[in-house]
Amino acid sequence: MSYDVWNPKKTCFLLGLHGRVNVTVIAATNRPDKIDPALLRPGWFDRLLYVGPPSETDRVDVFHVHLRKMPCGFDVDVSELAHLTEGCTGADISSICREAAISAIEIIDDSSGNSKM
Repeated sequence: MSYDVWNPKKTCFLLGLHGRVNVTVIAATNRPDKIDPALLRPGWFDRLLYVGPPSETDRVDVFHVHLRKMPCGFDVDVSELAHLTEGCTGADISSICREAAISAIEIIDDSSGNSKM
């Protein structure tokens, strides 16, 4: 699947801001490879800040945040999960937790003999 992170409407918006003062534009993307190279030329932005994926310690914290309200088995090792998810972002970890919860519900539902819709 291909999509544009930047479109002409956003460029027009930025051009309209050019004459204004004391305006701060903050943008974020997890697909910097899709940003129009023209926007990265000097004069558009004062700073570009790269925030990489979280460290293993940070991923442990992210897992704790997303698993806080989910019942987990005693054999769930958050440190091992953090180790296995090197390079994953917080959004990736959120998705992993959500998918695990859905899978657990399906397993419980199957074991209780309920049929799927």
